[in-house]
Amino acid sequence: GRRILGARDVLDVEEPPKSLIVIGSGAIGVEFASLFASFGAQVTIVELLDRIVPNEDADISDTLTKLFRRRKIKTLTAHKLTSLEADDDQVTARIEPAPGGEAQTLQAQLALIAIGVRANTGGLFADELDIDLDEDGHLMTDRDARCPTYQTSQPGVYAVGDVIGPPYLAHVASAEAQVCVERLAGQTPDRIDYTAIPACTYGSPQIASIGVTEQHLQSQGSEYRIGRFQFTGHGMAVALGHNVGRVKLIADAQTHILLGAHLIGHNVTEMIGGLATAMRLGATLEDLAATVQPHPTQCEAIREAALGALGKAVHG
Repeated sequence: GRRILGARDVLDVEEPPKSLIVIGSGAIGVEFASLFASFGAQVTIVELLDRIVPNEDADISDTLTKLFRRRKIKTLTAHKLTSLEADDDQVTARIEPAPGGEAQTLQAQLALIAIGVRANTGGLFADELDIDLDEDGHLMTDRDARCPTYQTSQPGVYAVGDVIGPPYLAHVASAEAQVCVERLAGQTPDRIDYTAIPACTYGSPQIASIGVTEQHLQSQGSEYRIGRFQFTGHGMAVALGHNVGRVKLIADAQTHILLGAHLIGHNVTEMIGGLATAMRLGATLEDLAATVQPHPTQCEAIREAALGALGKAVHG
């Protein structure tokens, strides 16, 4: 059978491998790394950048690295793959530190390539349609217009989802399709706010995030306020036996309007929906701090993080 796999090929694996090399540590990479580690595989993740899940906030990356270490999942960051070979029994990967340096060799039963997503537009249309593509091969639409219809450069041809570009998320594709069809029906739906799209990674632990990261604001020279709350002493998390992880809120320094939220831990993908609503409504830290959450639930951590950002922490 095949030894070097893409994400879709994993579905054809008859039994979990005893060892696995994962190239790339985005959502797909860490999800499969977590999955196969739970089956007992020895997993090594190779990432070119200096931290895993590099699109997430750095605090989330740091927490996930520590939790993976506890699970015996090895992470090699700032390393690039120089060669990958397979024979009947194993794969051999040669890697080296990204700036250059001494190479090392890794061997495993299987390797998973999880280093990016491309639009698959080949064969979608007859050549004579000549629909415009952007420089990355995505179908170009009017999605950034004030009243988008998701029409391509060819009148009467519409496109939504991964094929028109990131974020590559099922819920984004579904929302785009709804807006497109409602426009075609003569309705006036609200346009999608692509700056406030929740993203979820379904590993163990889960990751959920929305809005900007602290690193983005730092690069822009923006002033901001941070609120954090650890699940370590959180009542519901302790009761569930999953008291690792954190909630991190980022707000504007002056207005206290929520700009981003970054969560890692058990079931946090069920918590991000409320924060998406809060961002949509322009909620402030004061709004989140004043919202009484049901007890005992993990959502109490959101209020605790907001109180912490305001210097009013009760349990922080």
